[in-house]
Amino acid sequence: MASSTSGEDTRDKLVDIVKLLYPDALTRDNFVDIVKQLSPDVLTRDNLVDIVKQLSPDVLTRDKLVDIVKQLSPDALTRDKMVDIVKQLSPDALTRDNLVNIVKQLSPDALTRDKLVDIVKQLSPNARTRDNLVDIVKQLSPDARTRKKLMYIVKQLSPDALTRDNLVDIVKQLSPDALTRDNFVKIVKQLSPDAITRDNLLDIVKELYPDALTRDKLMDIVKQLSPDALTRDKLMDIVKQLSPDALTRDKLVDIVKQLYPDALTREKLVDIVKLLSPDALTRDKLVNIVKQLSPDSLTRDKLVNIVKQLSPDALTRDNLVDIVKQLYPDALTHTYVVPPVHLARVPYNKDTVPGTDQDVLVLPSSEQLQQQQGNIQADLAQQHVLHNLQQLGDSGKEVMFVVSELNFKDYLNEPFYAKHTGKLPKPANLPKELRHHGKQGDFDILVIHRQYGILVGEIKSVGKAEASRADTEVFKVIDKAVKQLDKCEVHARYMVSDIAPGLTVRKTLFLPFVSHTQLRRILDDGNNSKLQQAVCQSLGAANTAEAIQLCCCSDQLSQPASYWHVTPAVLSQLSTWWQHRMACTVDTRLTDQLYLDIVARFVGPATTVSVPCYNGVRVEVRTAGQAVAELGRRLALLVLTLQQLGLMNRDPPLVCITGAPGTGKTVVLVLQGVRWLRQGHDVHVLSTWDATRAVSTSIKQQLEMSLSAGPTPSLTPGSVSFHRHNFWNREADVEQAVNDLLACVKNGHLHVLLDEAFFDSSQKHGPRLTRLVTRLAQQVPHLYLWCAGVLNRDIPPALQTQVFTVPLRSAPAVLREIQPVIHRFAVHAYSDSGVPAPGDGLSVIRLSHHGNAHTSRWPVDCAQCGQDIAAVLRRLGVGRNVANSPSRLSYRDVFVLTRSADLQDDVTDGAGRVTSPASGVVQGLKDAGVPVSVLGDQVFLHNRARWEGAVQDVAVAATDTVTVAEYDWVTGLERRVVAVLQGRHQFDDDDGRTDEEIDLRDRLSAVSRCTTQLIMVRTPPVTTTTTPSLTTTTTPTTTTTHTTT
Repeated sequence: MASSTSGEDTRDKLVDIVKLLYPDALTRDNFVDIVKQLSPDVLTRDNLVDIVKQLSPDVLTRDKLVDIVKQLSPDALTRDKMVDIVKQLSPDALTRDNLVNIVKQLSPDALTRDKLVDIVKQLSPNARTRDNLVDIVKQLSPDARTRKKLMYIVKQLSPDALTRDNLVDIVKQLSPDALTRDNFVKIVKQLSPDAITRDNLLDIVKELYPDALTRDKLMDIVKQLSPDALTRDKLMDIVKQLSPDALTRDKLVDIVKQLYPDALTREKLVDIVKLLSPDALTRDKLVNIVKQLSPDSLTRDKLVNIVKQLSPDALTRDNLVDIVKQLYPDALTHTYVVPPVHLARVPYNKDTVPGTDQDVLVLPSSEQLQQQQGNIQADLAQQHVLHNLQQLGDSGKEVMFVVSELNFKDYLNEPFYAKHTGKLPKPANLPKELRHHGKQGDFDILVIHRQYGILVGEIKSVGKAEASRADTEVFKVIDKAVKQLDKCEVHARYMVSDIAPGLTVRKTLFLPFVSHTQLRRILDDGNNSKLQQAVCQSLGAANTAEAIQLCCCSDQLSQPASYWHVTPAVLSQLSTWWQHRMACTVDTRLTDQLYLDIVARFVGPATTVSVPCYNGVRVEVRTAGQAVAELGRRLALLVLTLQQLGLMNRDPPLVCITGAPGTGKTVVLVLQGVRWLRQGHDVHVLSTWDATRAVSTSIKQQLEMSLSAGPTPSLTPGSVSFHRHNFWNREADVEQAVNDLLACVKNGHLHVLLDEAFFDSSQKHGPRLTRLVTRLAQQVPHLYLWCAGVLNRDIPPALQTQVFTVPLRSAPAVLREIQPVIHRFAVHAYSDSGVPAPGDGLSVIRLSHHGNAHTSRWPVDCAQCGQDIAAVLRRLGVGRNVANSPSRLSYRDVFVLTRSADLQDDVTDGAGRVTSPASGVVQGLKDAGVPVSVLGDQVFLHNRARWEGAVQDVAVAATDTVTVAEYDWVTGLERRVVAVLQGRHQFDDDDGRTDEEIDLRDRLSAVSRCTTQLIMVRTPPVTTTTTPSLTTTTTPTTTTTHTTT
């Protein structure tokens, strides 16, 4: 046995390797994958189910274990092979409770005293401590409990085993929870103590896998059989044995990729490079190595982390600026807001839906909202000011960064950069003469302008109180704000004092709920002379009138109730304030380089740029793509209103939920289905026409996932069935659906879920669905049917109607595109719950189908429109694997939707020749390198089986591709990013529909599929503004952002 120090070293290394290769593999669900890798010859496809069953707690019975052993190895029940089989099948089978049954089944004659010793040694070679041996012997041999016999057995097993050193390991091995992350490695070492040494590695490989000595397979085997063999000393020997010529520079890259397919993560890359090529970290070789390891790794998001890891010494001032240029490519021409979207502190409550064990977030009550008004108003004020500054910057073509809510402690605080930022001016090392201002605080607003220098601002949400006490509150808040402004100025100057001493730093107050008149009244009050003097001195004003001009009040901002609607008149007032406060003088010391140096300090990788979460955790969000991903993640959380939770608590049998898109109708249906399943009922998901196929498939998948993901219910759960019908085109399908469902009735009970229900009597589909519901209600004694739909017409009286009006699933910026058209349909309007959305969202990006490159009538036929959309996706970072990113956008997060019936991908003949080319927008996306899946009428009409497969794929987002679809086929589904193309259906002209009527339908059906970032492609444009990579238009309700990085 190796020394304890050597054992500890081996154990520590093994833990790290296991964590690296299988960071989440130690759960019950993932253990099968590990077993497959460690012993691929054991797990055939036929008996995989049995193995899974074996790993669950209730499967280690006598009868099942023998069957499993017989299936996997018919000749394995000999005494010599028994132990190895038990170890392979179930490392946790060596617990006290199960050991007796296993031994009795596998070797009925093994309980004699002499044989007992051998079995114990084989099953638990390290089980030689006093305390555990007694328990094991008692289990294996109940008659061996006399003191004399016990001591005899112990002495035979290990005369010197009564030490304390091994006790902990044995206890962990024998305990039922031995498959935790901490204990797993020790078990592996015990089961195969000689399998991981360097010398016998190749022999083991050859013996276990005689046909596996190809270069690709060997790497996988080495990783599994010898996780600790990849230490620096051993790695080269192994590589040389496996592939003697592998140490050339070109082949080294291949080995790295095989050994570490995910090696380009931030934590792993440095160690790998150092192990494989200790001298590779010189500056000259760095770029070539990075390019070989990952040709696309020099994209802007990956570059930061790779450079930090590969070359810590390369983080010079120039390099940090290069990183900022990568993050913000238009830094010298445009306005950036960082973080790009303000994420609100929503005061959710936590609750559990009855009967589901499903935790959800619940919107607060009116009483709780009243207690949170301070935070809610502060978030609204912050969003209000940021939106106006963004519009000011875009309209005036200002070159600046607007940094929001930057805490002093986050400035240059990233630990990795400590070596390079330790001596730079930071709040922690504020000089003694400035420390009376305090080291703690934050910048509500920090503007870094290319010409004018720095502006620090305090945002105060005061002013909405009753007139009788409003002035008093404003006075108190302004008095405090002036002190905070002075502190911010001191810190801002000090933070850049080494590179820009004497830089112009201006100050202002943002008071979005206070008018100039009210502010003048407060400052001119004779009792407030001290405040008047403090305000003038802080802002650098000669008198009260000038000080008021330097404050940004409600007169210069959009209306609070519609802060996103920045009119030309508001922009004029805001620009006037800007001229007074900032544009009065230009700081001639500011060059492009110095400007970028300052920007790199405040928003570069060495400073934490984060947003708060509802659970208190702060998430870093720097770019627009990260903002879309993070806001989309929050909007996808399971959030219910009190009304919805109350409905779940009442649990009526027959319900029709109606409401506008994004109000949580489908979420409630799924939760109700989960409850029925856990009560032991079968759930029947009904799709009544082709347009509901995708959302019904999604519901089915979510229900099936709930059966495996949730805690084990007390009853045997029910199963999920899927019923496909087409009431739209086939009258006979109604009778068939009724008969199918009646055949599924059990003991008078039937449980049905139906999404996108359509009862409108003016359409042929509506009365057919009504007839189905009526027939089932009449013929099934205990019918439980919950359905949901957008339209509220002609709902059958048998159903209890529930109206949802609170928007939960889409950002307000998206909802503002839907709200104006809802009244044109039989849809309930949205209501204001008083609870802020997680974030307003980024402004709608508007592309114009206009210009010489746009040669087709409609965007769907335009390759240039496809390339324009691809450019936006690139700027959002879609599909880019970003190391250490809090969240990222995948291609599967994107819909491109149109009403056009002509949408198609390339049509090919049997020889693979293209007989009909893809639609223009599809081809444009593909030409730009975007992977695309198409779901349109042409597939539906000509290849129904292929269409069904495509619907299944898009419903569960199985493939990481952008889905280009005719929007009826994705009804009820959601994506974070949605591009909507204007176009006409082949039947529109026959129906006499105008472009305006089609636009209304587009907004309700297509725009509502978007949760976070909306892209509108229209023709002809209204007014155009050209930006690098995209052309945008401005409408009265939403304006375009240029900062789509």
